[in-house]
Amino acid sequence: MVNITDHFGDRVTTLSIDLDITVEAKLHVCLAQLPKPPQDAIAGDASRPVAVTSATQLLTGGGGHAGPALSEMAPGNETVLVVFPEFAFGSVDWEALDAAIRASARPLIVLAGFGATAGGWLIDWAGLATGDGQTRRRLAWDQAGDGIGDIRRVNGGWCWVHVPGETHCIAYLKTVAEQNVEAVVLPDLQFGRWITHLRFNDVDLFPLICADMLQLPGDHPDSAQARIAEALLDLPGDRPAMVIGSLLQHGYNINWVRAIDSLLVHVLAGRRGLVALANVADAKVSAIEAEDQWRSLTGVFGKWDELTKGQVNLPCGRRVMTAGVVGAVVRQSDPVVTCGAVDWGPYGPVDSNFVWHTAMLCPINQGGLVAPLALPPPPHACEIGRFLRRHPGDPNWSPRLRDGSAAIAAHLAAGTPPQAKQILNTLFHGPDGGAVDPDTLHEIAQQQAAEHGLHALATLTQSTGMFGKPPPVNKDSCDRTPRAATS
Repeated sequence: MVNITDHFGDRVTTLSIDLDITVEAKLHVCLAQLPKPPQDAIAGDASRPVAVTSATQLLTGGGGHAGPALSEMAPGNETVLVVFPEFAFGSVDWEALDAAIRASARPLIVLAGFGATAGGWLIDWAGLATGDGQTRRRLAWDQAGDGIGDIRRVNGGWCWVHVPGETHCIAYLKTVAEQNVEAVVLPDLQFGRWITHLRFNDVDLFPLICADMLQLPGDHPDSAQARIAEALLDLPGDRPAMVIGSLLQHGYNINWVRAIDSLLVHVLAGRRGLVALANVADAKVSAIEAEDQWRSLTGVFGKWDELTKGQVNLPCGRRVMTAGVVGAVVRQSDPVVTCGAVDWGPYGPVDSNFVWHTAMLCPINQGGLVAPLALPPPPHACEIGRFLRRHPGDPNWSPRLRDGSAAIAAHLAAGTPPQAKQILNTLFHGPDGGAVDPDTLHEIAQQQAAEHGLHALATLTQSTGMFGKPPPVNKDSCDRTPRAATS
């Protein structure tokens, strides 16, 4: 039996959970980078079918998956932490999610954002009687002493703690409104007055929701970051900790870089600490590598001074490295579920050289998780397509460049010969040359050559029909061929 004891403090609710979830300072982490939920679904607290289907197939199977996709992505019976973004589900989706989690034959910790949900629904939900085999429900705040109202809505999260035969679900609340959209579109939202501390036997987890993470403790002494630092003061320094964010963030934002750095360098100073983020898929690109390296922000991050060389790029995960942060983000900016083991260290060639060793991914479409599961593809196609979007050429250049780039992207997505790796190696070195690392295309020594070569290839595809039927000759467009095509 998993005993859970709650303590309602002035600023932090601590739930002591009698359960070990790490193995040799490692924990399997599965981050679900879902499609952006429709705004009207959020406002109406409606179901999110793609999210529900994806979660169900991940945890129990179906839709072409003979069993739980998670069993193939992270085999074994060790605990897996599964994280979904902010507003991933509506309140009506709880039953389906709960059924999938209760059916799991392995231990799970599942964090899932939901809303916007009337406070009364949550109060009623927590008060429902539960019998043997049903999920035990609780609120991460003192509803009797300092509760929420019935009418105003909340932006919340569910935390399931599951072992086979026993399941608990804890509801927690966002504490700070995002000011540009959320505070305007959902002005009636009510917010929590405590952050949640999940104190397992072997690790401390702090689940937060999007904007909760952004306020820095030096400027905001009542911020979530300041409260986490306060909660850790009385805990042994050898206990690892992780701050986990469920996000609905549109593209790169410098505030997230500052927030992650603050958490790792200041809030989690003196202990082994990580930050994990699950954001929605966001295809925004930047020509500036310092910005583009963050992709959709979904990933796991650690302290630079503990792994100064950074971690190696993998097919599923791409390295992130700043002056204070090192880690990996999900390489793909499309909807995808990605799994791998996180490691609190110590790092080294014998122990581990990865903050997050991304091992498997599964794309998400309107039908849920794409079946059948397959090994992750090499990164070449992803990086060629992204490079062409990061460096599209001058808008006044020939439309053949634009159309050819689209043709290359379609060809790479189809996976037909010639493969992306062959295309890239041949462009740089000829048919008998060496190999090109697709993760170095942004480097000064490579970028100009990559632009010239890929722009020329894109233009030629429209002239020769290399990746499809060439269009009719247009004299006007031929007169505006970019320099890259003649290099």
